[in-house]
Amino acid sequence: MTAASPAGVPSAMMLAGCHLHPLFVVRVAGEPTAPLDALGTGETDRLWHHADSLRAALGADAPAACAELERLVPGLADRDASRAALAAKRLLFNGQAPKPAHLAALAGHVPADLLGVLDRLVALSVAIDATEQALAGSFEAEMAHGVPALPSLLAGSNLRAALGYANPVLLAKLARHVAGTPADAKTTRNFEDSLLQYHARASTKTSPLSSFTVIGVGRWAESGGTGLHFPPGLRRRVAVKAGLMRHLLAPLLADFDLVRETLPVRFNASAGRIQGRIAFYRATPGNEVSGRTWGAGLARAELDDNGAIRLVESLLQGRELTLSTLAAALVERAPALAPGIDRFLRQLFDIGLLQVDAGLFEQDDPLAAATALIGQLRHPEAPALLAQFDQVAAALATLCSDDAEAHATATAIVGNAVRAVAALTGAETDSPLFRPAFHENCYLGAPETPLSSALLAPHADALSVLQDLSLLLDPHQELHSRMVDAFVARFGEGGECGDPRAFLEEFDAHYAPGVLDRPFDSERTTPPGPCTAGLLRAKAAFDHYLETLLRHGEDIDLDLDTLRAIVDMMPPTLRARSASYSHVVQVARYDGRDTLVLNQVFGGRSSILSRFLEIADEDALADTRDYLATAAEAAAVELPGVFGFNANRHPPLLSRELDVPPFPPSHAGIDRIALADTRLFHDPDLHRLRFRDGNGRAFDLHYQGLLIPGLLPQLHRVLALAFTEGPSLAITKALAARSLAAGETVSRVPRIRLGDILLLRQTWLVSPGEYPEAAQPPLDFYRAARRWQTRLGLPQRFFVRALPSAGEGKAIDWGAVNFKDMKPFFVDLASPRFVRLLQNMLKRSRLTLSISELLPAFGDSIVQVGGEPRVAELHFELTRPARAVPTPARQWFRIEVGYFDPDRTRLMADAIAPTLSAMRADKAVSRAWAMPRWKFGPHVELVVECEPSALHARVFPAALDRLEGWLKANPSNTAPDPQGYDLLSKRLGMFELEPGPYLPLRRDNSVRLVPWRAPTALIHPAFADVRADLLSGSMEIAFALRELKLTDPNRFLLVLHGMLAATADSYSEGGMAQGFMSIRSHADYFFAAHDVGGAARRRFDAVDAMLGARADAITQAIRNRQHDSAGPTAAQRILAAWLPLLARTAAANRAVVDAHHAAIADATVHADLAERLRPQAPADLLRAEQERRITDIAEIFLQSERGRAAQRAPAFLAYRATVNFFYGLLPLLDVAPAQKFLLCHLTASSIERTTGRDWRQLWQAAG
Repeated sequence: MTAASPAGVPSAMMLAGCHLHPLFVVRVAGEPTAPLDALGTGETDRLWHHADSLRAALGADAPAACAELERLVPGLADRDASRAALAAKRLLFNGQAPKPAHLAALAGHVPADLLGVLDRLVALSVAIDATEQALAGSFEAEMAHGVPALPSLLAGSNLRAALGYANPVLLAKLARHVAGTPADAKTTRNFEDSLLQYHARASTKTSPLSSFTVIGVGRWAESGGTGLHFPPGLRRRVAVKAGLMRHLLAPLLADFDLVRETLPVRFNASAGRIQGRIAFYRATPGNEVSGRTWGAGLARAELDDNGAIRLVESLLQGRELTLSTLAAALVERAPALAPGIDRFLRQLFDIGLLQVDAGLFEQDDPLAAATALIGQLRHPEAPALLAQFDQVAAALATLCSDDAEAHATATAIVGNAVRAVAALTGAETDSPLFRPAFHENCYLGAPETPLSSALLAPHADALSVLQDLSLLLDPHQELHSRMVDAFVARFGEGGECGDPRAFLEEFDAHYAPGVLDRPFDSERTTPPGPCTAGLLRAKAAFDHYLETLLRHGEDIDLDLDTLRAIVDMMPPTLRARSASYSHVVQVARYDGRDTLVLNQVFGGRSSILSRFLEIADEDALADTRDYLATAAEAAAVELPGVFGFNANRHPPLLSRELDVPPFPPSHAGIDRIALADTRLFHDPDLHRLRFRDGNGRAFDLHYQGLLIPGLLPQLHRVLALAFTEGPSLAITKALAARSLAAGETVSRVPRIRLGDILLLRQTWLVSPGEYPEAAQPPLDFYRAARRWQTRLGLPQRFFVRALPSAGEGKAIDWGAVNFKDMKPFFVDLASPRFVRLLQNMLKRSRLTLSISELLPAFGDSIVQVGGEPRVAELHFELTRPARAVPTPARQWFRIEVGYFDPDRTRLMADAIAPTLSAMRADKAVSRAWAMPRWKFGPHVELVVECEPSALHARVFPAALDRLEGWLKANPSNTAPDPQGYDLLSKRLGMFELEPGPYLPLRRDNSVRLVPWRAPTALIHPAFADVRADLLSGSMEIAFALRELKLTDPNRFLLVLHGMLAATADSYSEGGMAQGFMSIRSHADYFFAAHDVGGAARRRFDAVDAMLGARADAITQAIRNRQHDSAGPTAAQRILAAWLPLLARTAAANRAVVDAHHAAIADATVHADLAERLRPQAPADLLRAEQERRITDIAEIFLQSERGRAAQRAPAFLAYRATVNFFYGLLPLLDVAPAQKFLLCHLTASSIERTTGRDWRQLWQAAG
């Protein structure tokens, strides 16, 4: 499929605020899945389900019959009947039916209806036995049924071609088997299993390799279809392995005598001098990665510097000299070197200080480059070498054809020719680079209709959040942020470094990014700066949010607003960065919705897509270059490097590349910037490091290779990891890992969805010992596998792979790992043949299994080839340009202080109060308050409105130091039972209208920054600002009240009474004389709902009798506006501070109601929340709610027209908000719910006494 320009395609497309890469890739299974259906009849599966339903029926009736027999046994006088009853009971207890003889012995001794039940159970047992026998026959019959259909699996041209590429020996054996060559039973079984496994790989998976998976490269169109229908047929691009050619030529280029007269040499550009020594690097073959790479190794060498070496370096500057002409020039300049000149130069050449300049570019065609090089060398076997290269070229042309039968011959020709070349050059032949000797990509033709970007448009919001979330979770971003910290510690804010290589090598020595066997050196790393700390806190918030949802096992819909709030926790400088990520998805209809099923998120900037641009036309390449330039923050420079890996080859997309010696350049004809000529500088606006070239111009790096950074040489690895985007979310790995509970042997990870993007399929992680024992006969294994399916709730069809793991403190034993089992393969538990493949896998490995549901279904695909549906993945890329993050000058943040000890007195007084005071003293903080909370474990919440930069730079770090210091010195030692706390939380959730989940419990004695979330129970969002003003403004009052409570609890209660009475008096329609009715309603609700015996009423009345006179004096003073006489001096000071705050709150609430009256009057927020919470509520709570009587005052207000009208009145709605905000202060004062209702009773009673009317009289008088 040539990526040409269809009509109507714009040069740039935007989606979700991002630039959409103009090209997309579809990875299409090489074969259809339909032939797999012909291998079975489905009868074994039908019989299994029938037997299972019979067993379920037996299991349903057996317990009751068992219990009835147990009851009857003591009364059975007949010994035979008694023995039969006991035997039958034992069988029933074990889930089996009694024997017919037992029924005969029981006849006449047990009730007829019980005998009838037992008779039915016997019949069920007989039916189960018969079905099991039929199943055994069906199993063998179904295996035999598939035999005639198996040869058709090899009929697919793509599978044959792919096997010819990957395993030609096996292809020949399978072809002979299909042709009828006799073989013994074991060999036949192995051939059948191999054929099925390879066809399943070619039809169900989409991992690009030869024609197992074929590729479509297309361009997005504004108009077009939302499906892709390709004609049959392929275009093959075949090239000899670049790494193999490097391997074959290496002995020639290392031959001093061969190259001395023919090829120029250069002084190793990596060389540097330190204290009289010269140190340099040379490239080595490195890890060949199963025959895919060559030249990624790096060796360091050094020797004493001297004048002769310096002379060599100077002579080679700007001159093209061979070893021979260099020797002559040296002798001319320094005649004393003449006697040992060859030995001297040979030494420099052999250790790599002198390097051959063969004019090779890594992105050039490997065979053409090798042919040209041989033409330059005066090798005695040059004609023979060129003849072998000609054979390879001709064979590669054959491999590009559709002549499948000729492919095997051509493959053999290539293999023989490269081995002949190895014999001529002296290269070793036991390298995996020879297997196979070439690299093949297979491309589809153009689809009938272009693919429209409308396919993605419905997912724009979710993709926008996913892009931001990818930036947050991308490990490359954290690495770069840590690198910035190290740089700033060394060179200062806005500093520059003139030796980037030295800095990067030093950083790698401490941080070792991407190196599995080198630990992170925490003692020598720079502590996280404010930006990095903010990034880590946002990551931790995401982890906590996800962990909370994963603990409950239900399918998860991630909340977009919550994720946006988590992303907003990142420092603005980090959020301002550009971000480029590519997404691999499948399109499905799931749960009645068009869904993108996310398989992977990779780094972007066209890196992975570039692998397939070899077939793109010039217009498509030009658009790709424009896309890269438009979305970049600065001019982009390519980080080069093929390292023998053909998938790293691509057309030049950028105009410059970085020269990182000792490695060769990549592209011919483009400019190169030497790393030694660059400077590294700190950009504080984006909290990142950037490069300057020799002219002082800033540039960014793009790594557009497919080879993972961990396999790259040191500097390439560090640059690729720290300066480009990487695989993000790792939602297929990290989410699964975070869901595991310690000690579990089976863990189910639910589906996780973001809008209509399915981030994670339902997945099971199954430890050894929890899956069927493989060493049993096939039929027994089939039965065990089906029982296993039922026990774990597995789907019938899934993908499974083995996960290597190690015990605590142990390394993975890679020698015991069969790597082919680490790749997902398809299993259909209804099929005896696929179950046999699973059994084979489990015989090879005893590893943890990862099982993922099949989604989408095979037929549910937007891709067809030749009219047949094909499993396919769509790969597209989005790049969000750098931006000025629209962050408000002030932003809300929450700090949670986990502290499980029920006595928070010292925590509040000695840690929370001074921390809050320090926060409020900071000019960057507008409002702040503290409040005890209970969700996910007892904690105190500090809420702060603050400039984000100040929050990350000083406000939170200072709070963290103070709080963690106090917690370390005064730790809580309380450990609540999680299940008991969950039950308590469900009760509290009903009272406070706080939805679950409520587990897992947070860590005790912990401090963390979490995203701000608005209160769920606010009637209208416009009230949020009023509430924030009240809470922030009342902190001094609240902490004064806490001190008063410690010294004089009665006076504390009276001051609260005064504050509540004043709140009642703020009611604009009649003051407290009318406002107290709401307070009385609260008290009466409590008595009706929770005081069935009247004990609480009697206690409350006793308190009122004790404090009533003093309460009445305070009430009367407030009524008369004589606030200075409302109690003792301490109480007066508190009330004096409360009254102006109350007045502002009441006025603000009335303004909100006037602006939004209809919405507030009609709001059903509380009712909706209560209904949402009902399913999780404890049964006794629901029962009490159903049984409680409605109070008289509630009856009037709810049932009468006048009462309902009063509740909609603006004055009442504003007053209700004010009094509820007052109640919201009570948890900070450690006022329990029952104490709140005591306060309501005390205040309502006092107002009734001082006004001389109760609520009934007031209602009648107003009527």
